[in-house]
Amino acid sequence: MPASSPDSVLTTTLRRREVHRRRTLLIGLAVLIVLSTSPVLGHHVVKAVDWLPASRQHLGVFCLVSLHLLLVPVHGLFHWLLGLGFVLAVLDRSRAVWRARAVLRGVVTSPTQPGDGLYEAAALAGVPPDCIHTLGSGPVPAFTAGLLRPRIYVAADLPSRLTVEEMAAVLTHESVHRNRRDPLRLSACRFLATLLFWIPALRRLADDLADDFEIEADSIAAARFPLDLASALVTLAGGPSPRETIDGIVGFESADLLERRVRRLAGFEPPIHSHVSRRSIVGAVLVLAAAWGSGVMVLHPLPDASSNYVGPVHCDKHSGGPLTHLFCRGAVWRWGDDRCPHSGQLAYTHGAT
Repeated sequence: MPASSPDSVLTTTLRRREVHRRRTLLIGLAVLIVLSTSPVLGHHVVKAVDWLPASRQHLGVFCLVSLHLLLVPVHGLFHWLLGLGFVLAVLDRSRAVWRARAVLRGVVTSPTQPGDGLYEAAALAGVPPDCIHTLGSGPVPAFTAGLLRPRIYVAADLPSRLTVEEMAAVLTHESVHRNRRDPLRLSACRFLATLLFWIPALRRLADDLADDFEIEADSIAAARFPLDLASALVTLAGGPSPRETIDGIVGFESADLLERRVRRLAGFEPPIHSHVSRRSIVGAVLVLAAAWGSGVMVLHPLPDASSNYVGPVHCDKHSGGPLTHLFCRGAVWRWGDDRCPHSGQLAYTHGAT
């Protein structure tokens, strides 16, 4: 029989805080993806902007021509990084799928049979027995694997280590991963994190989401087996140490989350720690600033000699490189005519005779 309702174990404040955190993680992930890709690809859609035409060659004390020459190579670098990230992401996900399959090929699995303790636990949890497979050894005592058709795998010795109710709690937890296709969702997060590998905060957000998958599965399982789930966690944590973590599977036992999971199932409100560090946030801000700065400057066209463009003249200091003419002192006071303070001329015509 169920031990209690979920609200009697998981407090309303804790649930609200975790739901808010989950939404924040998803929003943060989406915002980082949009902010990091739009300046790299956006200029292919937006060809010009009114406030940065070719005739506008100063922005305050900055020379837009020099900024263009300096930042266009930076913009090109982000194109290369995005292409490299795509290749790395495909290789990383292919490697993860291959390793997960190698783990399953290396062990003997068998379907659950009527009469054994696992079959009884599956019936108690309401999990279809045909999606549960036992195996002699695995990376963790229980896990879910499979992107399109996920299955639940449990160690063959699990019935000897847990009671029927504890096994039912574990199976309920894993069925949440299976029903929500968490291996596929987690793999998609890892793909995006590797695609945009130059923003480490994105990978840390993906790690936070992976933790959140475990917490949400615990919450649903706690609706029926809160204390049994906590007891199973403690029992399995006291057994042999898990093997190396295999990317591509969603496992029941997570050592770094153990204290938080047990404490919340016991009715406490443990602190929620994030993998996102201040350093990764600062790094993301700097990278996004470079991506957006270079992306915007690509939209500022240089005067074209074949277009008979009439506009302000720049002096010949560009011949020494963009850095020699980056700051046009006094240009901030000449916003109206936009002339270069280093030049004595006001305008000229490109291509004119």
